[in-house]
Amino acid sequence: MGELSDLEDAILNQRDAVEITPHGHPHKPGLLNNLESSFLTCFKHLGRLSDLEDAISKQRDAVELTSHSHSDKPSHLNNLGISFFVHFQCLGQLSDLKDTISNQRDAVELTLHSYPDKPSCLNNLGISFLTCFKCLGQLSDLEDAISSQQDGVDLTLYDHPRKPLFLSSLNNSFQARFECLREPSDIEQAICLYSYAASPPIGPVSV
Repeated sequence: MGELSDLEDAILNQRDAVEITPHGHPHKPGLLNNLESSFLTCFKHLGRLSDLEDAISKQRDAVELTSHSHSDKPSHLNNLGISFFVHFQCLGQLSDLKDTISNQRDAVELTLHSYPDKPSCLNNLGISFLTCFKCLGQLSDLEDAISSQQDGVDLTLYDHPRKPLFLSSLNNSFQARFECLREPSDIEQAICLYSYAASPPIGPVSV
């Protein structure tokens, strides 16, 4: 279990599948998405930047080959945004963070409110906006973080296992705004969110 040779074999086979599949084939984007996931997993294990850059390249191809009306388009965009965010965390390049936000925003806009992954997309976008605020200090990014995360919380049922995580993320943004503006209402809201995050019957104990 967990042998790196298995992951390398997966990448070789997925790469071969991508190469022999014509660009117009409906399964091509999905194959590229799977290959991207394997490259990203490889990067997380070995820390090779080339694997992360290969992941971004394949995911970008998957996005470009998927029509806006296809149900997989939002997930491909969200995955590309995640890869850009990891790249930003490695190198600290603001262009990666901007690409993260651009792709995650597109993913949110293309995802129906009834789609189960919509709250996760909104939460990811909020985290990226909060990170951008911490880098540049622009209050508009912080407001966008709160707005996105609040939407994600509102769309999530009380007993959903990820509800505490979404509440905790929103709390982080309110805390950041309190530290910036020193408005008592923000820290009061943060305390309420922490209490609410601890109340659902399921979810991570750490939250």
